[in-house]
Amino acid sequence: NLLSALPGFHLTNLNYHTLHPIGLYMIKGQYHLFNKVHGLLATDHTLIQHSTSQDLIQWNNLDPIQIVPENAQASTFVFDTKNVSALGVGSKVPLLLFYTMTSGTSQVYCQFSLDGGIKWNAVQKNAILDLKRAGGKAPFVFYHEASGKWIMLITLPGEFKVLFYSSKNLIKWELVNDFGGHPSFKEKWEVASLCPAMVVNVQGKIKWILMVTTKGEYSASRYFIGEFD
Repeated sequence: NLLSALPGFHLTNLNYHTLHPIGLYMIKGQYHLFNKVHGLLATDHTLIQHSTSQDLIQWNNLDPIQIVPENAQASTFVFDTKNVSALGVGSKVPLLLFYTMTSGTSQVYCQFSLDGGIKWNAVQKNAILDLKRAGGKAPFVFYHEASGKWIMLITLPGEFKVLFYSSKNLIKWELVNDFGGHPSFKEKWEVASLCPAMVVNVQGKIKWILMVTTKGEYSASRYFIGEFD
């Protein structure tokens, strides 16, 4: 009995392979979790599962949705609580999804929802960013409090690099720096994320941790510790 074998304290799905999560938010007192899923057959498409919960233990799986094309690299949802994107209407706060596609050059696209992730629309001018090069994937977006800007990380697997972009409104993005590219990096860089961490026993000292998953003979992760401005 497959149903009885499912874990009781984890998000699962009888009809799909559960892949990595790409967004967890509380909207109007309810948790919303988005994660990638893939059908049980090799020929099936990758979709995005939307699940809701009141306590993070019992989950209600909504029907998986194909928000983005099959060959897109979707990896970040952000909840624009201040409506800096101007996509919100009245009290409806926009939830934004960022993804990349490559046609000649890699481009970043954006979809948004005003009902907590049920219905989705493309922003008026998609793509919102052209990387001017191929191979970019897996945008990771977060708000940087110190600068008052949104930051986007995009990996270049074949170049072993992470590109850093900044934005005030989540729509117009500016390239500010890149990291990596050293010839000692042998495995392709897949997905990057960045987060702050307090230094133990040093009051007020913060270091930033850049984490990068790699893909080659085997999958792995590596991290870099430093400053971020």
